[in-house]
Amino acid sequence: MLSSATQILACLLHSQLSEQVSIVPARLKLTLSSHLVSLQTALSTPTRARLRPTFDSLCELDKIRRCHPKSKLLLRLKPPKEDAQFPLGSKFGALKEEVIPLLRAAQESSLDVIGVEFHVGSGARNPEPYRSAIAAAKQVFDTALTLGLPRMHVLDIGGGFKACTRIFYDLVHTINGALRDFFSGESDLTVIAEPGRFFAETSFTLATNIIGKRVRNDLREYWIDDGAFGSMNCILNSGETLPAPIVVKYWNKHGDLTCNEEEVITYPSTVFGPTCDASDTILRGCQLPELQVHDWLVFPNMGAYRASCGSNFNGFNTSAIPTHLVYSNPTTNI
Repeated sequence: MLSSATQILACLLHSQLSEQVSIVPARLKLTLSSHLVSLQTALSTPTRARLRPTFDSLCELDKIRRCHPKSKLLLRLKPPKEDAQFPLGSKFGALKEEVIPLLRAAQESSLDVIGVEFHVGSGARNPEPYRSAIAAAKQVFDTALTLGLPRMHVLDIGGGFKACTRIFYDLVHTINGALRDFFSGESDLTVIAEPGRFFAETSFTLATNIIGKRVRNDLREYWIDDGAFGSMNCILNSGETLPAPIVVKYWNKHGDLTCNEEEVITYPSTVFGPTCDASDTILRGCQLPELQVHDWLVFPNMGAYRASCGSNFNGFNTSAIPTHLVYSNPTTNI
């Protein structure tokens, strides 16, 4: 017998189209360490031969020289521009004036810097930072040659790509154009990216159960079993506003679930999370139909930086939320 959450997802799949993405698998040959402050034990592990550390400081260079001097390094740049949901430049990346001292230090320590990495931030909202960062990366490639270092051949353009949005196609167009404009002369260039958000974001749907209700005149207030200290932590961490959820009604008579597609009367509604903190508020002023305890509110595109960033605050354990796998091809072997 299907669980309630699985029935919800099956109901949604029945009424929505799904996009398929073809991925060509490749054998893993190396591990890129994008964490700029590495533990010495990580640089000294048996698998370090596949490790490609990044650096943006003399301290990291010295650590790599002592613990993993044969590694292939990427210099991480701070992007000249940023416009993202989660910018990273305040914490990571070498400044323009720091590039030459860092490359000279690597050269003096006989460390092999094979390329450049940057990250414009997670949830990029504007394609222009990618173009300016690619231009800055080419300047580093040229600077390395003038200093007598071997020609660089790796460019890591980071991640932050939001899936299934118009901005993604704008990013692709801008990135391809910038690579043509600035790196057309680099015949052996390897371009890599870190599309974690792109793959994770749309692959998960969060189904929350209504556990409480209060009516005050026309206002409807509901409590659900997940919230801003759990899978919806983006509300507190980045001030994100979640879109109106999909309503799935629970019918006590038969124990079935249904996606209500009929036109119904709606009411201004507030949705709270389960904790005792008043900031655990999911939606305000959202128009929802009359709901009851045991009904469900379903939030799509909840795969990136959601449950993984949740907590155990107030006794609600985010990591204990079950995950139900739903797929459209019954002959697929999982």
